[in-house]
Amino acid sequence: YYADGSTHTKGIRISGNTTTKKENLYHVANLFSEIFRVNPKIYEKTDSVNLDLYVTSKNLLKWLDINNLTKSSPIKIPFQVRCSPKNVIKAFIDGFFSGDGDIKPNGTRRFTTTSKQFAEELVILMRSVGIDGKFKEMPPTSSSWGNKMRYQISERKGRNAESRYLSKEL
Repeated sequence: YYADGSTHTKGIRISGNTTTKKENLYHVANLFSEIFRVNPKIYEKTDSVNLDLYVTSKNLLKWLDINNLTKSSPIKIPFQVRCSPKNVIKAFIDGFFSGDGDIKPNGTRRFTTTSKQFAEELVILMRSVGIDGKFKEMPPTSSSWGNKMRYQISERKGRNAESRYLSKEL
């Protein structure tokens, strides 16, 4: 939701593609069904490559709002996530990576967002669980998607491919 999702007046939408995200979106649809008792719909777009998961539920929107989890603009990491146990924080980071990340040639992960606040908070969040990170600005170019400033967050590894920030588990 925080990587490839959006909030609408009647619910939320999460986008993906049929090659890498289809199985995940069906799994998420089942979770929404089990946890929130809603009936999400998955629509394949006419290009047969992209698909969208729609969860139409004013109650879900109300729940997200009450728990301060609604994705807003500019995107920021919810307080509840920032104060969560290490395993929840790592799951959030992994989930965001799944939607808006890739692997650098050296094997470390990098993430991209258009929100400077989210980028700053993600670096802090990563460091809080022992993953060193940094971010840089990526101004729009003629070949970039969209015309907004983007921020690239990268993991930093030491010589032994360990985080340079913390070498021990918290």
